[in-house]
Amino acid sequence: MRANRLLNYSLYFTMSVFAATFTIASPIMIEISGSISQDISDMGLIMTLFSTGFVVSSLLTGILTRFMSKALILNIGLIIQAAFIMAFGFSKSFPLMLFVYFMIGFAGGLIETLVSLILPEINKTQTAYYINISQVFFGVGAFAGPYLSSLIVRTGANWQLAYFVLAFLSFVGFVFFTILRIRFKTLFSLPEVSNTAASSSFCNENICKVKNNYTVRIFILASFIMILYIASEDGLNAWIPTFFRLERGFSIYNSSQILSFYWLAIAAGRLAIGLLAKKLDLLKLTIIISIGGFISILLGILLENRYLNLVFFIFTGLFFSGIWPNIVALSMDYFRNDKRKDTFVSLIIAFGGIGALMAPWIVSSIFKISNLLIGLLSCALFMLIEIILLICLSKIKVKNGN
Repeated sequence: MRANRLLNYSLYFTMSVFAATFTIASPIMIEISGSISQDISDMGLIMTLFSTGFVVSSLLTGILTRFMSKALILNIGLIIQAAFIMAFGFSKSFPLMLFVYFMIGFAGGLIETLVSLILPEINKTQTAYYINISQVFFGVGAFAGPYLSSLIVRTGANWQLAYFVLAFLSFVGFVFFTILRIRFKTLFSLPEVSNTAASSSFCNENICKVKNNYTVRIFILASFIMILYIASEDGLNAWIPTFFRLERGFSIYNSSQILSFYWLAIAAGRLAIGLLAKKLDLLKLTIIISIGGFISILLGILLENRYLNLVFFIFTGLFFSGIWPNIVALSMDYFRNDKRKDTFVSLIIAFGGIGALMAPWIVSSIFKISNLLIGLLSCALFMLIEIILLICLSKIKVKNGN
């Protein structure tokens, strides 16, 4: 159906632009900090505030959808994103930059959550396929972001131009989706008005009275695994280009290449890992690719050959690509017979935002007291602990009917 295809394209474009906001700053952190005379080691706070805004809006989305249509909330998120991306280009102080990035992250949380909710509404069959494709487009946008910012700075233009271009693309996405939302409004579901008594009952029966120790152990382990994986992924995203520029003497172009190919590998790897998941035990596969990611991080950081750096960060992206969807799939499988399944899985996904929030700050703090090499090695440590927890998870006997 033509309407569905157009809406899908609009949502994919939206995901790509959102992903670019997530990665565009990394290659030009030095230029941004220099423009406001801020210590480069403080710049990790930008991504921390981005992640804070993302977590806040992700949790808020569930409440908003009870009173407003998902499509309208997405529209609001898109215009907030466009406005604050533009505002970042005009920011002249570090506190203002932090606030603006909080709002960009807030808009991003609305966008990613709502795209994942709207796609199943307009595609009644093969919903998993369409959600997976949206994540591939996320990888494409994350790949394009560093190229855009580094290319603009290399031409001699101010770094602000990269944000103005991205703000324009975000506004185009807003207009495109708004037109389609109005034209094909019958494809979207109406908001579900909450019932106070039902909500209270849900809390009492499904959340507040968790009695099954097995379920609690699975939930806690899966939550920490998600936190640690996202911490490693986002810590690398925030600091890879700056590390290779400061510690290895790379040009802005070469350092941004590493980040771009890292995200391109994540996008491509999601398709390959999806095929492997059909043939291998999902938990064993997740342990294997986590070990591969851990080794690749170490080699990518410690080796001083730029070609090997690029190769091993491509491998890092390939190994990382399947971890997030595998954790979600494992969680859904473990809780498949539990009436609280949707609640548990949603919370596990939300906990990933905590990892995204803390990682840039941890790397930045270590950078201040030591150096950036040690700071980035913390990302490898996160993966090592994640592997240990995955092994612990494999030791827990999976029971049916819990």
